Amino acid sequence: MSWQLPVGESAAQRLNDLLVALRDVGEAEIAGRSYANPAVGYAWRGLASQADWDVAYVLTPWMLMRVYLPLMPPAIELPSAWTAQARAGQPFQLIGPSLDVAVGEELHRLHLQWLPDYGHFLLQPLMQGLNRYADDTAVWDAWDGVLAARDRSRQEKLDELQRRDAETTRRDFLRRMIGAG
Repeated sequence: MSWQLPVGESAAQRLNDLLVALRDVGEAEIAGRSYANPAVGYAWRGLASQADWDVAYVLTPWMLMRVYLPLMPPAIELPSAWTAQARAGQPFQLIGPSLDVAVGEELHRLHLQWLPDYGHFLLQPLMQGLNRYADDTAVWDAWDGVLAARDRSRQEKLDELQRRDAETTRRDFLRRMIGAG
């Protein structure tokens, strides 16, 4: 069985269509559940193209996720329970089965998802349990804080490596100078 790909004139249109499909599912099957925060809405940000995928951050009342929308059918066989025919009429699952997916040169562990009137896509859950946040802005701010902390940590590691390299270079230079003298 094959992938049912999202359709749309542009990546932005496919993401807007995804938000409509998620809102439909949210209103029909998730509203009122303890893990859904009614103060958090539906939005997307950070659209980028990577190889044969459109990638963006998507916010719902139940999860902030990174979504991967395939531009062509991935070379991954769908689990039989996750074909469009098998999922039609089934209750929505927050997170589908995980798959190892190559996006460009990187291998990712992503979760398969299918929505009626939308199709298949993959997602990476980033934040769940959004009830502690007052609204969309608070969720986005928290995620921005996570990214800033990650970037600071990476920069600190890079600075430390450069410091060690410089120290090693100075030591080697002094050894050569002393040995040559």
